[in-house]
Amino acid sequence: RVIEVGTGTGFSSAVIAVRNRPQVGVPGAPWVETSEANDHYRGDESVPTGGDIATLIPEFASSVRTHSPRQSDFVDQLARPNELQFGFIDANHRQPYPLLDLLRLARVTRPGGWIALHDVALGTLVAAAERAGKPLPFRGQFGAEWLFKVWPFGKVKSGHSGAVQLPPKKREIQRVGKTLMKLTFEVAS
Repeated sequence: RVIEVGTGTGFSSAVIAVRNRPQVGVPGAPWVETSEANDHYRGDESVPTGGDIATLIPEFASSVRTHSPRQSDFVDQLARPNELQFGFIDANHRQPYPLLDLLRLARVTRPGGWIALHDVALGTLVAAAERAGKPLPFRGQFGAEWLFKVWPFGKVKSGHSGAVQLPPKKREIQRVGKTLMKLTFEVAS
C-alpha cells in the first residue's frame, strides 16, 4: 500500500495505482490511500478532490481511496507504524509543511523506506522566471526544495520530483527538522 498526502485531481494517485496494480494480493482492496486538505481542487467547485481518478483508471478506480478534507495528521488512521515501504507528498509546498508531512508519513513508513516529494525545485524555478522577466501568478515555495536539499540520507531526483530514504534509525530525522526549523517559514501568521 501507498499513502499520498496531497491528492489534487488524483493524477498522481492514478499513476501510483497503475504502477502497483500487478503487485496487489487482495482483489478490490484499495492500495493507494490519498488525503487532501480541500474538498475541491484549488477551490474550483467543479473539480472535486480526486475527480480525475475514475476517468484515468476506470477499470480499477476503486483501488484508490480518497480522504478529504484531511491533512497529513490523518496518516496514523490509515496505516500502522512502519507498515509502508513508500509514501508520496504533493501537498502544501511552503516551509514548514513538507517537513511536517514527512514527519507524519515517516511514522508509518519503514526504516529504509522511501518518501517521494513533488516540486523539489519549485522555489528556484519561480525565482528564475521572475529574474527572466516572466513572473508567474504564484510565489516561489521552497519548503519541499529545502527539505530535499538538506536531507543527509539517501535521496534521488528526477525532474521536479525527488525521493528521500528514511535512515535505519528514524530518530536521526530530528537533525533535519532542527535545520529546517531555523529557516524562514513561508506561511502567514
